[in-house]
This record gives sequence, C-alpha cells and structure tokens, in this order.
Amino acid sequence: MVKECTRDNNICIDLVLTNDVFMVLNMNVVTPFRTSDHCMVDFELLLDQTGSEEVSMPTPTECYYDHDNADIQCMVNFLWNHSFRLNSEI
Repeated sequence: MVKECTRDNNICIDLVLTNDVFMVLNMNVVTPFRTSDHCMVDFELLLDQTGSEEVSMPTPTECYYDHDNADIQCMVNFLWNHSFRLNSEI
C-alpha cells in the first residue's frame, strides 16, 4: 500500500501488506527514525471490536523501536511464505 519512496528518494522498499485496504487509514511516509536510512511509514488501523468488551484507553507511554533485536530472517520467511509464494500459486 506504500506508494511513495521510502529510501534514497527513488526506492519504495518499505511495505504495508493487508487483505483489507479499508482498514488502513491515514498512511504517510515521514522522516526517518534517528539514524535509519529508511523513512518511517505511519498509519492507523481500523479494527472491528464488535462483541468485544469495552476497552479502556491505555495511558500514554514512550514508544521505541528495538531494531537490534529484530528477527529479520523470520520476517523474510514469513513474507515469502505468506505473500510471494501464495500469489504465484493462484
């Protein structure tokens, strides 16, 4: 769903994958986080809470990204197995 360049002003390398385009709202490509060479992709999700108990809003907390402990290979495997491979079988 990302339609803007997210790296070096000429490459769209960051992705937002969904099976329902109407649940992704207010998507924007914004400035990179700290020293990253990728712009951040900021968006909101519209989630259905039908039948769920009332949810209280959490108190604001500081958000940070722990890139050093990300399991990149697991993410690549997931994307390959659930997107690219399945699309080629259709």
